[in-house]
Amino acid sequence: MNKTLSFITCFLLALTGLKAQSTFTQKITLTALPVLEMKVDNNLTSSDFVFNTTEDYQNGKTKVQAIGISVVSNLDWVVNVKSTSASFNPQTVGDIDIPSSAFLINKTGSNEQILLSTENQTVAKGGLGGFEKNHFLLDYTAKPGSVKHDIYDIEVVYTLSPQ
Repeated sequence: MNKTLSFITCFLLALTGLKAQSTFTQKITLTALPVLEMKVDNNLTSSDFVFNTTEDYQNGKTKVQAIGISVVSNLDWVVNVKSTSASFNPQTVGDIDIPSSAFLINKTGSNEQILLSTENQTVAKGGLGGFEKNHFLLDYTAKPGSVKHDIYDIEVVYTLSPQ
């Protein structure tokens, strides 16, 4: 009987040991930090304007889809534009400066134009998405009026920020 009891005890212990299990839980954390990135299309028209007729000076010239901008972001964003100076700078010293407001920017397909200035102005807003979703095109219009012949330039700054 002792042998039988020992056998049953060993059998039950073995059976219980086969059913025993161990569990381990691990917490996984994903930290999604803010992502904001902007890129400019390289294959669009030049940003240079050549004025060679009276009509060009009087009516200005427009470049449709002069620049394309794409944004990848995981939060709401805004793209602002401004100039680094209040006027176009002539290459020849002493020539009259052209005010920055002679340069207008608008989203392609929109009639709302922005007069360039040294103050940030919103050109586009968006949210979560990649470069394909958050892509927009801008038209440029230059209306210098009657100015002395020279080469004038200005720097335009686009800034991407969280909204």
